[in-house]
Amino acid sequence: GEWIPIHKKDDPLSKENYRPVTILIAVDKVLEQLLCKQLCELTDKIFDDFMSAYRKSYSCETTLIRLVEDWKHDHNKAVGVLSSDMSKAFDSMYPPLLLSKLRAYGMSNSSLAILESYFKERKNR
Repeated sequence: GEWIPIHKKDDPLSKENYRPVTILIAVDKVLEQLLCKQLCELTDKIFDDFMSAYRKSYSCETTLIRLVEDWKHDHNKAVGVLSSDMSKAFDSMYPPLLLSKLRAYGMSNSSLAILESYFKERKNR
C-alpha cells in the first residue's frame, strides 16, 4: 500500500503528532474487512462489557454514563476507576506477541498467516 502521514493533534512540526495511514489496493481492502470482522467477533467474546476502547458502539462517553449509573446504585461501597492513555499504543505493539495472543484466543491459522504477512512483508511507497 501507499501511506501518507495524517496529523493527529498539537504541534504540526513534531513527527510524534502524525500517524501513518495506508492507502490499500482493492484486494487488500477486502481482506482487511474480512480480518476486521473476524477480529471483532473474537474480541467481543473475550473483552469485558466494561471495556470500551477500539469497539464499535462504545466510547468514553458511554463508559462514563455507565459508571455514573453504577455509582448511583453502589450502596455506599468503595468505587474505583482505572483509565489509561492509549494514544501511543500502536507505536509500541510487538507483532509476535499479538499473533501469539490471537492464536491463543482461537483466531484461524489462515487469518493469522495474513496478519503475519502484513507485519513482515509490507512495503510502503
